[in-house]
Amino acid sequence: MALLMRVTFVATASLTSALAGLVAGAMRGESAAMPSLSLGTLAPVPVVSVIAMVPVIGAFGGWSNIGWHAIANATRAPRLLATPVLVGSLGAYSLGAAVFGGFGSFLENGRNSLGLLGLVLIGARILGERGAVLLPVSFLLASFLFGRVPGHPSPSWWAWVLADGASAWALGMATLLGALGLLVAPQIAVSNLRRGAE
Repeated sequence: MALLMRVTFVATASLTSALAGLVAGAMRGESAAMPSLSLGTLAPVPVVSVIAMVPVIGAFGGWSNIGWHAIANATRAPRLLATPVLVGSLGAYSLGAAVFGGFGSFLENGRNSLGLLGLVLIGARILGERGAVLLPVSFLLASFLFGRVPGHPSPSWWAWVLADGASAWALGMATLLGALGLLVAPQIAVSNLRRGAE
């Protein structure tokens, strides 16, 4: 277990995620103006939606550092091998966000990181390890550009990352994506991944 913790950089990923969580908690409610093609003007997007990529990259980077051959040939399920870095990164991020932002920030940031992690894992299944981050980054850009409907203050149903922390629908969407990502992760083709080919 100690070797697994060291190889997956659990401590580093968790510390980095916790610091990002503190920043996200302090910036809860802050927005940045981004072009919205669906509105034809600038629209505010929550800054925390972008910060949520920090624990996702830490968790996925730690997981992939195990070595995909080891994951594929392990007697334990890949999800179990990756559990320390997944829980460490996402948990530290969510708890860090709660320090300055309270429970609402815990929910919003935890939801964002879980949903984006699911997209990274789905991206790894479709595009391989090197292209895994393209799916969540593309989702974020699509949400910013097309996630709002003229005349409606709330974001479109699929752009859950733009919703506030109280949105049950956004929480459900992110949880579904996180679960789907964990389900497809063991099916990631080892031959398509950098570490699997080494």
